Amino acid sequence: MSPLETEASLNTASSKPIAWAAINEAMLVLVLLSTIAYLSGCKPTDWLGAAAVFITFLHGQLSFDMQESQDKMPVATVQNYHWSSRLFVTKEILWIATFMMTGSWPLCAGSLIFATYPHWRAWLRQK
Repeated sequence: MSPLETEASLNTASSKPIAWAAINEAMLVLVLLSTIAYLSGCKPTDWLGAAAVFITFLHGQLSFDMQESQDKMPVATVQNYHWSSRLFVTKEILWIATFMMTGSWPLCAGSLIFATYPHWRAWLRQK
């Protein structure tokens, strides 16, 4: 059982849909990044980049979960938590520009997936 599946099985019934949503999001991103690595030449650097971008995605996913948790608290324990998503998207926009300038198309595609993540995350989790 993967760490995400283990976490999902340990959560209460009310939080299981969110855990499954996170697993589905991760699988979607993994398939997209693998496809991009394959189509871009299947070089070891493409696969290494895809793996690095996937781990970065999982980190971002956790960050958004923590931000949503702070939103629900009567008084947030991290006062500037709302900057997390803004910095996340800004960082990805800067990476997109960098990767476009260097011709690193698999990494550029990964950053595009991430820059739009807050929007498609909300859409997927409403379903």
